Amino acid sequence: MLSMFENKKVNLEKLVAYGFTRNNDVYTFTTNIVNGQFQMIVAITEDETVNTKVLDSASNEYVLHRIPDACGPFVSKVRADYVSILHNIAEKCFEPNIFKSNYAQKNHPTHTRHLPRRTRISLAPLPQQRRFSKKRHQQMVLCATCTI
Repeated sequence: MLSMFENKKVNLEKLVAYGFTRNNDVYTFTTNIVNGQFQMIVAITEDETVNTKVLDSASNEYVLHRIPDACGPFVSKVRADYVSILHNIAEKCFEPNIFKSNYAQKNHPTHTRHLPRRTRISLAPLPQQRRFSKKRHQQMVLCATCTI
């Protein structure tokens, strides 16, 4: 149900701008859904764990929206509002993060300071060396990579 947060990384500044409040290491957002009949609470920790709750007017947790087989117009409306808010949070407060390991994140091309410096390749011809053959006393021209 929370697949919209996969391969994404939270931007804490955007959470605060969106309306989240910080309490220790947890950012919390509260809103009303289904025309004010339910209260939805979204809590995101700094280690990017997303937890949600939907409470009715008596502060009892509503869970039918999480059951895929639950159907009906009311459950569908709760689920639609729930998913819509989560998609909006994922779009506005999270950034793509396809690399999971620290090494891959550090060496991704967007981090240019970690890229190796380019080496220049000279297209000039290789220097030639002149050697003399003792037997024939002839001059031989060899490239720098040749050996006798």
